[in-house]
Amino acid sequence: MKRFLFGSEVHDAACRKILRENSMGENIGLSFRREPSFFPAEQVANNWSELVVLEDEEVADIVGFGVRSGRLCWYRGKKVELGYISQLRLLPKYRGGRILFDGYKKFKELHEGARQVPFYLTTILSDNTTARSLLESGRAGLPTYQSIAQLSSYFFSAHKAKKECGNVHEVSIEEVLFSYNNHAKTSDLATCYGEETHSWFSLVDYEAVSVKGDTFSATALLVNFSKVKQIVVTSYSGTYKTITLVVRLLSSVLGITPPPVVGSELTCLYPIAISLEGDPEKGFQALLNLAREKAFNKKLHGVVCGLNSNSPLAVHAEKKALSNTRSILYAVAWDKDQLPTLDALHSDINVEVGTL
Repeated sequence: MKRFLFGSEVHDAACRKILRENSMGENIGLSFRREPSFFPAEQVANNWSELVVLEDEEVADIVGFGVRSGRLCWYRGKKVELGYISQLRLLPKYRGGRILFDGYKKFKELHEGARQVPFYLTTILSDNTTARSLLESGRAGLPTYQSIAQLSSYFFSAHKAKKECGNVHEVSIEEVLFSYNNHAKTSDLATCYGEETHSWFSLVDYEAVSVKGDTFSATALLVNFSKVKQIVVTSYSGTYKTITLVVRLLSSVLGITPPPVVGSELTCLYPIAISLEGDPEKGFQALLNLAREKAFNKKLHGVVCGLNSNSPLAVHAEKKALSNTRSILYAVAWDKDQLPTLDALHSDINVEVGTL
């Protein structure tokens, strides 16, 4: 018999085991982990979260889980709490059948309970056509999945300083978040950093930075989430084994951090709460150069910056990035009338990948 339960600390080890044993990607296999505990990462950007686990009583073990949470967002000029559905994991032998539908039935029960939100956000990798086809199908029991944006997670190698970043200044986290929120609140949909969400910054390593030039000013937080969330390389394809071996041998000449070996962590800085004044492209370029230099000095592998694929900054990012992982941002609701009327091509959407 299989049953869905509220997850708690007693399920910590089982959930982390499922994460370790499930990897994604073809050329580079990656597993997204939460060590030494599953739960601290749930505080990142969330006001609250509810873990639901699937127990197979025949084997007396947890075989899957998912998370429903609530977070602050800017939505059409107002600060509102929206839902977020994440961390949907199921061991391969349990995929198929009615389990997915039963899991969403449980989520619907929670949705109709005490902590109600108008709709949820969630992301699915663009090339995960199997999941997208099923969830977009609208089959009985599933909520409506409405695509509202394509997100790009750009990876840039860490490197020694090659160009002037501009004049770097010390700033406080309050200054960065005030500047960010002042711009983001005019968006159709954007990540919000209110006082209610500041507490999670104590769980991660971060630095508030400001870069100024003759024609621009840029501020951001550079965050390393490794204390609560990790990305571990589980495999390389034959071609990538050769590429990474060559890059490791030449890393000192190239002035970059050597790529990780299989079984080790891919460590990154994430620029979030970005605010640009003046020339946005030059400001973004200077901020990115600073982040890559700081990542190199911290012996990290690189910088991951998430952008809406429609952002004008994506043009510059495409030129400099080593890779671009695309995902679809969905609005999800059981009541279609609650879905936002957002146009994926024309809406101003700034949901930050670093906090997803």
